[in-house]
Amino acid sequence: MSVQANLLIFDCDGVLVDSEPLACRAVYSLLKTHGFKEDEQSFYKKIFGLGDEAVFKMATQDYGLPLEKESFFKTLDEHMSSLFLKYLKPIPGIEDCLRNLPWNTCVASNSPKNRLVANLDRTGLSSFLKPENIYSAEQVSRPKPAPDLYRYVADQKNVSPNQCLVIEDSLPGTRAALDAGMAVIGFCCGSHIPDDHAKNLLDLGASDIAFTSHELKHKIKNWNAEHHQKQAS
Repeated sequence: MSVQANLLIFDCDGVLVDSEPLACRAVYSLLKTHGFKEDEQSFYKKIFGLGDEAVFKMATQDYGLPLEKESFFKTLDEHMSSLFLKYLKPIPGIEDCLRNLPWNTCVASNSPKNRLVANLDRTGLSSFLKPENIYSAEQVSRPKPAPDLYRYVADQKNVSPNQCLVIEDSLPGTRAALDAGMAVIGFCCGSHIPDDHAKNLLDLGASDIAFTSHELKHKIKNWNAEHHQKQAS
């Protein structure tokens, strides 16, 4: 007998808010001031879905840039905040998707908690989410792609991982959810999504793909019935 999902967990960046291109722009412009010369688009693909710590590690260890950690994070946060304040928007149609969801809903993101809350406030999405249901990788030892954050959310909500459905746009986030024992719907609606990304998410193990918020709303609403039917066939 298939297990019914009853906890819905959204990633934030690229799923609720269209922040990935802005965040990548902030990182790239900051690294350029330290002599970084890699092609912008190829670098974006490498950092898509990674948290600040992972980006710092890549910049210093893989590219050998002489960055001071505290200064880097402070300046990066300032760059991102400036761009988000001017340009950040919710993912098209996501407000309607968040209305009247069938289960308890959480957010689990690699972003720092203060940035996460600010971006949800800026885009008007915080009204759909209880503050206690917003989780950051700062609360666990390892960010995505490690499964720690998703396991932590399930534990906090006293729900088994196999009763959770995760909405993710990135490969690292999808890997984290799958390794936590959760089902994933890959969401390919953000302006940052490359052409072959849906196939990559499915190849990694996502159960389904949604290309619009309207489609995502339908898939969430019908998840338990359709999942049960697939399991029985």
